[in-house]
Amino acid sequence: MNTKLISRVVILGVVAIIGIISLQAFWIYQSWTQESKEFNERVTIALREVAEKISLYNEGTLPSQDVIIRESANYYLVNIDDVIDANVLEHYLYSTFANHSIILDFEYAVFDCHTREMVYGNYCNVIQDDVRTLERAPSDLPRYDEFIYYFGVRFPTMQNYLFKELGRVWVVTGILLITLLFFSYAIYVILSQKRWAELQKDFISNMTHEFKTPISSIKISSDVMSKSEVIKQDEKLRTYLSIIQSQNQRLNRQVEQVLSLAKLENDQFDLQLETVSIKSVFEEIEEAHRMPIESMGGEFNVQVPTEDVTIQADRSHLFNVLNNLVENAVKYTDGEAAVSLNLFTEDEEKICIEVRDNGQGIPEEYLDKITDKFFRVPMGNVHDVKGFGLGLYYVNNICDAHKWNFKVESKIGNGTICRIFIPIMD
Repeated sequence: MNTKLISRVVILGVVAIIGIISLQAFWIYQSWTQESKEFNERVTIALREVAEKISLYNEGTLPSQDVIIRESANYYLVNIDDVIDANVLEHYLYSTFANHSIILDFEYAVFDCHTREMVYGNYCNVIQDDVRTLERAPSDLPRYDEFIYYFGVRFPTMQNYLFKELGRVWVVTGILLITLLFFSYAIYVILSQKRWAELQKDFISNMTHEFKTPISSIKISSDVMSKSEVIKQDEKLRTYLSIIQSQNQRLNRQVEQVLSLAKLENDQFDLQLETVSIKSVFEEIEEAHRMPIESMGGEFNVQVPTEDVTIQADRSHLFNVLNNLVENAVKYTDGEAAVSLNLFTEDEEKICIEVRDNGQGIPEEYLDKITDKFFRVPMGNVHDVKGFGLGLYYVNNICDAHKWNFKVESKIGNGTICRIFIPIMD
């Protein structure tokens, strides 16, 4: 995952988290407001009925307006405009609240117009069916100077009641918060992995750059030694020098490959496109591999096109791609290798470069993974094939950078066929 994509994921994730939290907070507020409104309507209707019953009991009439006043969220005043019997009031409050399913503790007090205080206060525990008579009304139940005969009712546990009524909302909120925490942790892990990946890339890049100096020194030294008359006359020394040069070239190709992959992953990779002759590249591949393959008793067949075909490509990377495919064909062949490098014309606009071998093949379940970074087909406890698992990953990435199509076909025991489909220059 590249840096730009990770940044987009993080930004979208943060925006999504903020949006979800905002929507959830708005939903909770709306639900709380709705529950509070419904509770207020039920209490208002119930208190109106209580007022009507007391008025009927006193054989009087209620005021034409302002019978019920909501002083605060949980405190109501009821204007009777007549004498109030506390025992009758309490009975009516109990029965009427029960009829309207208001199963909630409440406390009430009656205003005494002589002392101008709230008196006869009781705290009624509805759930436990327990009435605790107070010596005096709660001092924090305010009076209302515009009424003469009235009583007040307060619901001390109203907020807890509303909180319980929103039970489903809190369950959904809890699940959502857990999901958001998991999502936030996932973003944290992505950022941590990104940081470690960048450190790894920097380390690999610095390490491979450090390798370039000794590789160059070995190459210069071996070139100078190859001109020595002493080495020319000694067959063993010539053999050792040849091994040094070939292994140095192999190491240099590996380092260049790793550097190219590091640049590709850091979005610093630029193809040096030019007009490339397929015939010349094939001849170079044949020169590099025919002798080593035949020296091991194998066979290397190269179909060099009679009519030259040119394409737009980065020549060095095209060579490295074909070189990797041929090296893999040799490495993963038991016994005498039979490797072929062919060119086919698919149509007037496309060619196909094919590398075929008679190796052990790749199990079908691993065909989709062979181009993954560092992936190597499991071989049990056998580790006789060297490599880092970067060859086909490099090939696939270079093909993608050129907008070529890379495909692999393989069956156990029947070898492997690697094909690259490339557009032809106009």
